[in-house]
Amino acid sequence: MEKFLYNKVAVIDDNRDVAEFMPMLLGSKGAAEFFSKCTRNKEEALQFILEHNPDAIILDMHLTDDEEYDGIWIANQLSKNSFSGKVMIHSGSGHLSEMRKLIRLSDVHIPGKDFDAVVRCLFGTCNCTG
Repeated sequence: MEKFLYNKVAVIDDNRDVAEFMPMLLGSKGAAEFFSKCTRNKEEALQFILEHNPDAIILDMHLTDDEEYDGIWIANQLSKNSFSGKVMIHSGSGHLSEMRKLIRLSDVHIPGKDFDAVVRCLFGTCNCTG
């Protein structure tokens, strides 16, 4: 069985079902340690990430209705804070390549809302960067 590339994984989503489902999915796939945060506040999400210092983050692109790309803001703030973990942004939007261009981090994964694609990112077998 393949192993995750990352030991500590954080899940950030405004949808409680996703915030609860993803950790269960990750646990069933072999994640060693995971955290989840259900929030509609990008600053709260950023603080949660910085406090837990995960190896990887599964981050929802749209946490609020106010800003179109909260996930990009968070990813760029993490870059300013020298965050060394992997960022995986999931979104139901069909404009994934356009979103990728807006992110300053060099290696951000944007697998869409496909949970299998998110898991492939965690195993290092995806092709959703660049």
